[in-house]
Amino acid sequence: IQDTKLETTDLPALPCSRQSIVSHMDITNVVPVCLNSILLRVENCIVELCQKAMHDRPAEMANQFEQPIHEFGNRHHLRQVAIHKLMWNESNLQWFDLNARPCRQRKLIISASNFLPLWASDFSPFLEGTNWNDAKIIRTVQAFRSSG
Repeated sequence: IQDTKLETTDLPALPCSRQSIVSHMDITNVVPVCLNSILLRVENCIVELCQKAMHDRPAEMANQFEQPIHEFGNRHHLRQVAIHKLMWNESNLQWFDLNARPCRQRKLIISASNFLPLWASDFSPFLEGTNWNDAKIIRTVQAFRSSG
């Protein structure tokens, strides 16, 4: 297989303003909320699948599922905490991508993908004891509907 270098001329034509955005993106330093949400969901699915498989096996075979349940359960929890602490934006009531260097939220671009953490996991433990109320829920739903 021959090594090929992707040139900007290989990209599909975009409107001028979007082309300049694409050519200036630093994708190596972006921590996307959408990808982390998908990983969060996959980690949870692996735990659930192993738990179901464990209960359908004799005890001596079920032990092989304990390590993946523990490992992926831990990963799920750590990723969930990180997504909420680093990506959640209280004033906009949604999650945003991060710049890895420096570690801060990227420019606040409103997108439906900002709400993928709601699909990926249960974030209600993070909302307990906060000022999460009906008005905030309504504003979050409105933000999701207007995100495209």
